Amino acid sequence: MLLKLFIPFAFGYFLSFLYRVVNVVIAPDLVAEFGLNAAQIGMVSSVYLLTFALCQLPLGILLDRYESRKVSAALLLLAALGAWIFAGASSIEGLLLGRGLIGIGVSACLMAAFTAYANLLPLQKLPLVNGLQLMTGGLGVVAASTPVQWFLSWGDWRLLFQAMALASLLASALVLTLVPRYVVVVKQQKLSQQLKTVSYRLLQMPNLRVLSVQPKPRP
Repeated sequence: MLLKLFIPFAFGYFLSFLYRVVNVVIAPDLVAEFGLNAAQIGMVSSVYLLTFALCQLPLGILLDRYESRKVSAALLLLAALGAWIFAGASSIEGLLLGRGLIGIGVSACLMAAFTAYANLLPLQKLPLVNGLQLMTGGLGVVAASTPVQWFLSWGDWRLLFQAMALASLLASALVLTLVPRYVVVVKQQKLSQQLKTVSYRLLQMPNLRVLSVQPKPRP
């Protein structure tokens, strides 16, 4: 059962890091084709991180209510859609849309895995399996360097993202079909109440309170 559980989640997490850093390699191609400046390239790359981060709080609520395999498999379909849109983009808007969907799509790759491991594996195996899961992210970073450059030597960046879209579909199918089921104990708290609680706690975070606009006191 361990391999059936680990391999699908590890593959998804590998892809999430590949998506994260691959823009560094294809940036010259994007500049040449779309005439992007440094700020626009940075925006295309960072929108992935923005949508990824915005998904983390809702993701926690979803993982409390549904099986990890369902959440991760559904979101990976969005990653596949985003990669396909990115591959077919004809403007910076298309690049931003595709990259943003990818960030949403891979947002569950780590936490869904950790949640499934905690529900399905003995406690003594968790440190090893969690460590191996994190290691696969590093492999994704490695794959985004020389292997991607080799791929681009005979293909282009659009073909690369089409291949990554298909890989995301495969990851979604593997997670949904191979990962064992487990019973989710749903809390009695209503979803609306959970959202209110999360929003309240979010607003109490010091870093976000600093960002809020405060009216200037009148003399």
